[in-house]
Amino acid sequence: MNHYQKKTSTLAGKVRSPQYSRQLWSSFFLDLYTQDEILAWMDTDSAIGTPVTSYDILKDGKIKAIGQDRFPLSWVRDWDACTQKALGLTMPSDFMLFFPVFLWRSTVTNCRNFILKRFKTNNFEDAFSQFYIRGKLMSPIDVIMTYAWYLEHDKYEWHLDVNNDKDEINDRLPTGHKIKEEDTTAEVATGYHTGYYFDVDSIKRGYCLSHYVTGKKLPGCEPFYATSGVSLYNLGVTTTNGFCDTPKKQQYCKLLLARHYRYVKEEFMTAQTNPIDVTLMQKVENMAKDAKFSCARYRTCVQYFGKC
Repeated sequence: MNHYQKKTSTLAGKVRSPQYSRQLWSSFFLDLYTQDEILAWMDTDSAIGTPVTSYDILKDGKIKAIGQDRFPLSWVRDWDACTQKALGLTMPSDFMLFFPVFLWRSTVTNCRNFILKRFKTNNFEDAFSQFYIRGKLMSPIDVIMTYAWYLEHDKYEWHLDVNNDKDEINDRLPTGHKIKEEDTTAEVATGYHTGYYFDVDSIKRGYCLSHYVTGKKLPGCEPFYATSGVSLYNLGVTTTNGFCDTPKKQQYCKLLLARHYRYVKEEFMTAQTNPIDVTLMQKVENMAKDAKFSCARYRTCVQYFGKC
């Protein structure tokens, strides 16, 4: 740890602060803080839009991995540059949009060991300082999920939104690791990165529908009971998401959402999943108020839901 603290002075010229660099470095050690086989990775600026069920995580022993083609964005190209430096492999997709990102704990371990071997060192800080390129942004999620795509592909079920550019993406990928048609099927994303898309209605819609399927009609939720659900799947994004960008695809997305809420109902009824309880939001707001701290940008629990 002290060795890394010494190294942070050499990272001062990075796009973010040395403290932020340390946070990125720490992401490669997530496996050391739990014995659970599956990790759920959330950014601090991400939000859950609908309850997460066991089916959203795992199918036939494989973890579901959802990504999206966002390579036209400059920061995603930065992430790819650092990923290539870390692994010698290009990103097949961006995995920094939909949260939680689920992954095997062993994938983090194996990715870290792969990087150590690639840089011929036993000290990860030394490797990190080499692949965290000066002047570039980096995404540890993309580094680790890119490792999984190439070296643990069969441990995951891939759902990559290629935005109808699969051939162009495949031109960047080496033989034997191209995106196949079965890797591009749609899947429900239960949360998203609010740093890119913030849609409060998606959160409320997920809250309302999760109770509605269990037979509870809540005040203020009536407008959402008649919605098609496609906007929930798209999380408010209608122009950059290729999963549901045609009438035929939208119909399939509606079927996926219907299936998702069947599982929500099943797990609520069998007590495998707890219903979303907005009274917890009120408790947090009260604690913040007592500390004289406020987030004026967002509506309070009472203002938004009518009552808590």
